[in-house]
Amino acid sequence: MEMINIPAIFIANGTAILLLLIILSSIKRPLRHGLLDEKIFYFMVILNIMQSIIETVVFLMDGKMIYGYHTLLIVLNVILFINNIIFAFSWTVYTDYKLFADMKRLKRIFPFLALPAAL
Repeated sequence: MEMINIPAIFIANGTAILLLLIILSSIKRPLRHGLLDEKIFYFMVILNIMQSIIETVVFLMDGKMIYGYHTLLIVLNVILFINNIIFAFSWTVYTDYKLFADMKRLKRIFPFLALPAAL
């Protein structure tokens, strides 16, 4: 069985969470007054924090033979998979909005952008 380097996982995910929290703390104005791109960016930061936490928990639980861990691992891995898809979709919408700043265009191509996420 291959050994998992737990300290490396803690360092990588801990650093990611710390940097993402610094980004969150640097947001100056209230989010409800923010523009669409700011809201999407904030959402992606929160999603990344969730993914880092869940991934760390999954690595800690992996290989343990305790009742219920297998089911919980499956649920957490499904959440990671879904978060990945949502993040990719959010990044596509964010990038399109930052490049073109056109809500009409975004509404028109939104179904095509959402198609891979829906599958």
